[in-house]
Amino acid sequence: MIAEFLTYLTTPAPPYVKRMGYLKEAIAIDARHKRCKSAWSSHLENSKNFIIKSVERCKNFRTVVVLGSGNLLDVPLSQLSEKFEKVILVDIVHLAKTLKIIRKFPNVDTLSCDITGVAEDIFNLTKNRTQAHIELPEPAKTNLPEIQDNRTDLVISLNILSQLTVMPREYILKNDACEDGSTLKRWEYNVLRAHLDALMATKTNVCLITDFEFIERNHRTQSVNQYYTLTGIELPLPEKTWTWNIAPKGEISKDISIERKVAAYFIKCLLS
Repeated sequence: MIAEFLTYLTTPAPPYVKRMGYLKEAIAIDARHKRCKSAWSSHLENSKNFIIKSVERCKNFRTVVVLGSGNLLDVPLSQLSEKFEKVILVDIVHLAKTLKIIRKFPNVDTLSCDITGVAEDIFNLTKNRTQAHIELPEPAKTNLPEIQDNRTDLVISLNILSQLTVMPREYILKNDACEDGSTLKRWEYNVLRAHLDALMATKTNVCLITDFEFIERNHRTQSVNQYYTLTGIELPLPEKTWTWNIAPKGEISKDISIERKVAAYFIKCLLS
């Protein structure tokens, strides 16, 4: 706990990243991985293997952009660095231990960015509001020129689709900043849709890995809570699926475990 607290204090990040919980969550994921390393191993390997296979299907190897690079747990960084001329790792915050790993690879750069383009607006609108509720900002189609660069030969969206609205939604609800749940749901759908539209507009190869289903099980391994995580977004049949045992028994409680179903897609650019 002390190490996590010191990491929070010493990691540079804009106020909205800290106040909305993004930095805290990045630190928590790192700690959770240490506790659940065995349970997470198959998911992380499946993710890395699918990315590597996606790389093998590319024709050119100039730039690869990873959206949601996180703590690099599911990123085959050495293979990407070896294969591509340039690797760009994009996330809203990068921890010091992640930056230390990256320094080993001279062709790897990081970009700290909110790819939705809404989080800072929500933070400011909520803080400075003069009315009870805020007008939810429209998501950016893309605020990443890197994924539109004609030298980018692969864009990887890595386990972030269902997570794009989690922190903004929690901040909005905590501050009672939205008038009703249906408005918030429609807005969440628009954010996820904007991300997918941005990927499809890249005119390059796309690797998409996302969870799509949440399953809570009791001590008899029976499903007691199950729901679709993509807020109305309907995806086609995936190329590959697997289960991520994200919270084995003992992580949340001795009787409950949490799983997420994960889907993986490769969309080949006909121009590549």
